[in-house]
Formats: sequence, structure tokens, C-alpha cells
Amino acid sequence: MNNLLTDAQSVELRIKFCSINEEERRYIVHTLVNDLLVHFENFVLIKIEDDNGKKINLNKTEQYLLKRKKECSIVGGMIVKKGLDSSLISYAKAEKYFDNMLDLNDEEETDDYPSNRAGLLPRSRFVDDESFLEYNRKCFEKDFSIKTKAACNDLSFLFMLSEGKQGIYNGEFVTSCMGYTVDYRYSKMLEFWKSLVFRIGYNVKNILATISLVKSDLQELYVDMIRDGIVEKYNMEPSEICLLDNIGWFNYVPKTIIKGMKKTNDDSNVIIQEKKNGIIISLTKEINNLNTVDLCYLRKNYLDQYLLKARDVLDEDIDEYSVLKNEGEMYPIYEEELFLKKTYEYGEILYGIEFIPREE
Repeated sequence: MNNLLTDAQSVELRIKFCSINEEERRYIVHTLVNDLLVHFENFVLIKIEDDNGKKINLNKTEQYLLKRKKECSIVGGMIVKKGLDSSLISYAKAEKYFDNMLDLNDEEETDDYPSNRAGLLPRSRFVDDESFLEYNRKCFEKDFSIKTKAACNDLSFLFMLSEGKQGIYNGEFVTSCMGYTVDYRYSKMLEFWKSLVFRIGYNVKNILATISLVKSDLQELYVDMIRDGIVEKYNMEPSEICLLDNIGWFNYVPKTIIKGMKKTNDDSNVIIQEKKNGIIISLTKEINNLNTVDLCYLRKNYLDQYLLKARDVLDEDIDEYSVLKNEGEMYPIYEEELFLKKTYEYGEILYGIEFIPREE
């Protein structure tokens, strides 16, 4: 971690667990703690907290999770030891050190918006609403990376499980690795993550996993906004539905929901592999070179039927600080799914963007 502006790019592994039984729950907890968190212990300083912010020792994490049957969650962060001052022997000391460094460099106000944002044109510059909407659609397709101040955590993770009806469990595991941590060379991390998915998928029938390239926090914001309408549309929480929240560079889809998926193909852009309990659908392109077009291609030709979608407003008020214009993103949304939303407040027209997913 450094205290200067850095590329905000990261990679993220997300595994969703749906309708997991008790035996599978115990296997998942054991695997995630011992094959992932313990694996990193020699290379990082680690912090683990429960859902009340209380710290948990790594060697007691598995026991803690197995005891909390009804509902449990942990969050954590990791700071890579390599390059750290030898006096920083704990996560707490390293965290305090980096907080002080950031405070020293925050004396001057910095611009919150990247210098490479798109041209910010108001509605008045366009002859009609459709031209303005088309302009915003193009802004939504930007693929540049965002510069940000490096965070304390080089890696982070979240794990949560809750008991549903008849002793079954639903939950999610999410972990991310900042690109600068591995010099933007992700191959070893990606292979490690994939092997973890394969191990869990071999023993647990109903999991869904993605590995994604993340360019800024806005990608997660889009997912959260689209999730807003999920409960109303499906009458279930997102964690209870074994469908993709978003499309990644790598996608593991369980056979329990596969419908007509081709197991072999001659598409040079995509790799399809069959596993014991699932199908892998991934892109051949290096993850560093991923862009929005690739994800839309994957959605259109392979994954749309497994994508969790709900109608929602993505931006209430498009002005010069609009997130759509200021943070280029990679989210598999088609141009024809974005619509202009006009509202009237205090005698003014506010222009927003609404996402209405097309039905296949």
C-alpha cells in the first residue's frame, strides 16, 4: 500500500451458496477458513471481525462460524507483509501507520472526480431528449480506470450464511485483491481462486461463482441498485436465488439451473468446461484487457438466462457530477435497456437514467 494516487482496479471472487444443507455448510466453512484464510497467513497481516465489529482470532474463526447456525457473518482485511517496515508486526499497528500517512497527505482538498471524465454536456446542448439519452448511453460504455488513494487493505473478504426453512442455508463469500498488490499480474491469484471454486463445487451442488475485473466502486453500486427491486420481483432475497448478480470474466453455473447450455463450442472467445456439479463459462481474453463489450457478448450469447435482473433507476439527476459521466464502468447493460427518466422538482426538469432489462 502507498499513500499516493493509484489505479483503483481490482479483481473479485464472489461465491453464492443456495439451499445448502448442514453437511455442505460445515464443508464450506472449513474450506474457506483453512484453504483460503490460513493459506494467506504467512504472507499477510490479517484482521477478522464478526457482525458486531468484535475481533476474532484466525484460529478460532471456524469454531465461531460453526456455532452460529441461525445467522453469521465475518468481514476482514489483509495487508501484505512484503515491503512493510519490520516494526509493523500486527494488523492494528500497520493500520494505524497507514492512517497517519494518509492524514499527512490530506492537508489539501483533492478533486473527487477523475481528470479523464467524458465531456459533460447539459440537456440544453441537444435538439431532443433522444439525442441526450444516446449521449448518456455512450458515457455508460466508458472503460477507463479510475485513480484513487490506495486503501489500507490490499485484500479484503466477507462471508455470511443464514439458515432458511427446513435447515437449509443461503449465503455468500466475496473476496477482492487490489491490482497494485500483485503488480496487476493476476494469473496466480486467479488460478488459486478457480481451484477453490472447483473444490467447493465438487462437494457442494448448488453454488454459483464469478471472478470479475473491478475498475471502481461504482460497479458494486450498480449491482446494489439493481438488487433494490429483486425482493419485489421475485419475492425472495438475492442470496436465496441461485442466479448471477453480475457477469464476470469467469462464471461457474450449477447444473441445478442449467438449461440447454452447450458443453462444447467453436467460439474462440469463450471457454466452456463441464465439472461434476456445474459448468464453467469464461472468456479467453486476459482479464486485464476486459471491457464492457466482452461482458455484453457473454451475456447475449451464454449467460442472460442466469442473470438476476430488476428494473431500477441508475441515476436520478444527470448533471455535471453524474456518476454515469464521471466513472467509466464495466456492467453488461445493453444500450436499449437504458431509458430517460424525467421528473419535475421546484419548477425544473431533472433528467435521470432508468434501467429496464429486456426479457429474452
